[in-house]
Amino acid sequence: MRSERAFSLFPGRSRALPLLVASLLTAGLGGCVVSDDDSPVTPPQLNVYEPAPEHDAPPSNDDALPVDDDGDMALRGVESEQVWGEPQGPRGGDFAEVWATSGGYYALERGAHRPASLWRSERGEAWSQVATTQNVANIREVVAHRGVVFAFGESTLRSQDGETFEVADLDGVRASDVLAARVFDDALYLSLRDTAFSSRLARIDDAGTTVVAENLPTLAGDFIIDDQRVLITEGSYHGGIYRGQLGSAQWTLADTPEHAINGGVDLHRSPVGYLATSNHGTWRSEDGTHFEVALHQEAPQAAIADDSLYFGPLEPWGYVAHITLDDLAGERANASVSYLEPIEADDLTIVSDGNSVVSAAMGAGIFLHGPGGDAMQNVSPLLRPLRDLSTNASERWALSARGALFIEDAQGTWQHLSYEHEGRTLGFERIASVPGALFTITRDNDFVSLHASGARWIFDQGIALGEGRSSALELVGDSIWAGFAPMTLHGDGPAVTFGGGLFVAQDFGQNAWQWSRPEHGLSDLYPGRGTPPVYALLPDSDPAIVVGHDGIFLQDHDRWVPARDTAGLNAANLRADQVWLTRTSRAIYLATTTSEGSELRRSLDGGDSWALLHDRATLGHVTAMEGAQDTVFIATDAGVFSLFPNGELRRIGADAPPGRVSTLSLQESTLFAATNYGVVALNVVFD
Repeated sequence: MRSERAFSLFPGRSRALPLLVASLLTAGLGGCVVSDDDSPVTPPQLNVYEPAPEHDAPPSNDDALPVDDDGDMALRGVESEQVWGEPQGPRGGDFAEVWATSGGYYALERGAHRPASLWRSERGEAWSQVATTQNVANIREVVAHRGVVFAFGESTLRSQDGETFEVADLDGVRASDVLAARVFDDALYLSLRDTAFSSRLARIDDAGTTVVAENLPTLAGDFIIDDQRVLITEGSYHGGIYRGQLGSAQWTLADTPEHAINGGVDLHRSPVGYLATSNHGTWRSEDGTHFEVALHQEAPQAAIADDSLYFGPLEPWGYVAHITLDDLAGERANASVSYLEPIEADDLTIVSDGNSVVSAAMGAGIFLHGPGGDAMQNVSPLLRPLRDLSTNASERWALSARGALFIEDAQGTWQHLSYEHEGRTLGFERIASVPGALFTITRDNDFVSLHASGARWIFDQGIALGEGRSSALELVGDSIWAGFAPMTLHGDGPAVTFGGGLFVAQDFGQNAWQWSRPEHGLSDLYPGRGTPPVYALLPDSDPAIVVGHDGIFLQDHDRWVPARDTAGLNAANLRADQVWLTRTSRAIYLATTTSEGSELRRSLDGGDSWALLHDRATLGHVTAMEGAQDTVFIATDAGVFSLFPNGELRRIGADAPPGRVSTLSLQESTLFAATNYGVVALNVVFD
């Protein structure tokens, strides 16, 4: 029987984090809440033109393993022939680069959560994916000249209409050598790598490729050609500016406030002279020989639009600022800067076609600012990849793959709730909810709860918990269970693996003294450290169950004892986010995915002995498992499946959800799946 004996209290470490109030109706306090969406979005169909990972075949029930038991007669199978709904969720996408050309804007989505894709917009508002059979992940530059668009990556791609790209050959140009592409006075110029530390400039026209400047003293990541005058800069690490003439091999270092800028310099030709922007501010020069500081504020990214210079991002919340060029050339430039509303992004790329301004942000998507507005609007054609989803009778919460937290309001709009501490935004790793409250583990391993107060959500004080990586957060009544697994750090020396632990609190863990560490009996990765790995938790079974370093453990009063028979579980290969525990009123289920494949086990005696239902040959690659209302759902690369009492897996839905499913959540008769393309839903019918 599960013991009611209280565990010894764990004193904990409390950090006095600021009390933040987040309003869902306004912008909140100090940028705590940012609405990424003005209205729900239905994204266009995403076409993947590069090779995508092959999906596993559906689980084979014909080869299901024999199990010597009477089965889980409480288990209810679920049927559905409906189609999964259109993806919903907060706008976003890992847009790593954006380019402004005379043929429109182009943006490259290149993240770790889905295949790379290239997108186009005529004015920065509506975006569509371009068509190509080539890999676009390594595109570094896009430029348009006389109606033809070129993209340089692994190969040179060319498009006559801006929407369909094919491989092309440019005489004397190897795509991997292209450092920058610019158009000046209706001529197309390329900066091409020569050696590890030098480059050349070439003009591309009907006559072919003509070298117009060589022996450049640096890898020219940015350059200006103005009649015969040439300015170049590396534009990435060493921010020195060099000047010279077309046809000359002589280069002189310009006189600048700083000759070497860590972070690089971008060059701009403007009506008030040449501008050089960097994280050391904005410099201005009449002739490119001598630059003076025009603006002290950091400008790691900048573009000129509507006779103004736009630059950013500025800490702490990703502000984009702007100043008119006339004010920039005046004596009071630093007092003439205006600011757009923050967009909560640390890494922005800012470009302009001369009228509008478009910014791409990793994780946050694509933003547009038109003349006269006071904010940049999220116009991303994609939804954020999601790692977790928590639904209850009142709210639906989503956690992005990058740790951003969102809640859906009554209008279907997803609101971003951000948590600031010591001048930086903390990401989240785990979420669990009940109506009116959300409980989280941050990426700093702090436990932070939120509670509703009218139309606002209030962040409570944070409490520091374990080390390593958060692996589980479970609610049982007013008890909270948090598990941590080891993580490995790689550096110049040997890799270091550390972290782990089990933390339990009563009364929703609002105070540090309510937390304890009931770890007696759990195996430690390194004996004596006191950080036993916890890969999965099932606290609402009787007894409670932990999957740890040496296998499966059951709670026995104030200690943990190993399960008698784990059916050959190789616990040494387990990792966080690849172990799932769930239960029905009759049985307990354990799914694992390792480098050796996925397996599904079942226990009918409270976790003491287990039987292998499906092995890697019959199951496929498991990515999520959910149990509720005496049902068990399993997501693999082949779709979402319902488990039946005899161990059979039947796919539900007429199709598979888009992309990889990271979390499943059942709310009444609706099954939600969090994927790397947003949230999709399916109505199910119980057998």
